[in-house]
Amino acid sequence: MSWKIPVEYSAAVLSAVTPGIGGLGPRLSAVAREVPEGSVAADIGADHGHLSLGLLASGRASFVHAIDASKLALAGARQVLASEVARGRAAVHLGNGFEALSRGNGDASPECAVLAGIGSTTAMGIVRRGLALQHRPPRIVFQPSAGEHAVRRDMLELGYGIVSETLVAEGQRLFMVQSFEDGRGVTELKDLADLYVGPLLRKSSSPAMSAWLAVQASWLRRIVDRSRDETAREQWRSRLMSIEALEG
Repeated sequence: MSWKIPVEYSAAVLSAVTPGIGGLGPRLSAVAREVPEGSVAADIGADHGHLSLGLLASGRASFVHAIDASKLALAGARQVLASEVARGRAAVHLGNGFEALSRGNGDASPECAVLAGIGSTTAMGIVRRGLALQHRPPRIVFQPSAGEHAVRRDMLELGYGIVSETLVAEGQRLFMVQSFEDGRGVTELKDLADLYVGPLLRKSSSPAMSAWLAVQASWLRRIVDRSRDETAREQWRSRLMSIEALEG
């Protein structure tokens, strides 16, 4: 998901944007930085292949499987990655996640999977189907289009731990990048702040974090004010209090 940066935080947040890598913008650069250098990577939901190309150009990946369920998107990816495919450094697959790598083609199992711009329900469905097919990458990186807390909760239930969570600004919006490793990192969510903010992210201090907390608190206050169901209102209020406790 992305959040509009409040005007009062914009200058401070945007002045702290880190340089891009591999010809990528800030959001995808933040994703690429979470891929261990030299990995065999799976770019799931590769779209037109720009992240895949950036991973190779920056050296974050030594080989990339670019995977998408859209024929139109993959046509663009084939063009963008044509030279890398010819060099034996990339393959383009039409299919739904890890299932595209399970067709007897001798595909190397990825060391790192990336799911950027995909909602939590769809992303976790892809991960679970991959696990059922014996694809269990040591590292999985998400930049969810929604439901960051659900990714956090579900990945821990699957035996992965949180190793990194980052807020990144691009344009006037904030995005979250989440990295998990199999059996390593933070493996327990102790309270609502751990669930909804993250056990690592809640300890950070940056203009982006201040802006994100302000956006979350404002959104939750509106929900609490409009809720007519007392049980639901109390649940939203508890979540709001977990955010407000970190704002100070």
